[in-house]
Amino acid sequence: MAIDKLLNLLVMLYSQYKIILIATALSFFFSGPIIAEESSDMVGKKAAPLSLFKLSNNKYYRTKDIIGEKNIVISFFGTWCAPCRKEIPKLQEMSKELNKDAYEFLLICVSNIKPPGSTTAFKEEVPNIKKFIKKLGVDIEVLFDKYNVAWRKYADLNQGTFPLTVVINKKGEITYHHHGYEKGDEIKLKKHLKTL
Repeated sequence: MAIDKLLNLLVMLYSQYKIILIATALSFFFSGPIIAEESSDMVGKKAAPLSLFKLSNNKYYRTKDIIGEKNIVISFFGTWCAPCRKEIPKLQEMSKELNKDAYEFLLICVSNIKPPGSTTAFKEEVPNIKKFIKKLGVDIEVLFDKYNVAWRKYADLNQGTFPLTVVINKKGEITYHHHGYEKGDEIKLKKHLKTL
């Protein structure tokens, strides 16, 4: 009898607070910045080679040509991603402040990715990517991962949030791997880069 009363009470509470739970979940989903999460399982691993087209001249960019000469800072992004719009200008500032002989900054636009809450993959188009980058006033090299091959090599697919920031040192090892962006992440990244 007591169990029946308890179950009835739980059902009543659930039905009364269901709207609050849904509203809370929706507000979290649409709240803007995605909480940044560290993903240390990739740190220390050898970086997979990348070979992608540059948007600037439609020629291949290959990480193997840079490894050994510079540390590489990569940000995987989507034009639909609100946190990416906040991170990219910070990376632009950082690329201007740090020694260009020691660091190579890259932005990789990933296509065929399902944004959070979407049932279909978002297909990026080169003209839209160029417009997005121009609007942000960025001159960092932009690569296009049309079939999300590079993304699958570097992303922690259990998290899968954008942006994904990866640092590859001169030895070709991943030294930093970070999903998401919130204010202050650029300070952590800059401190990390100064240790290389």
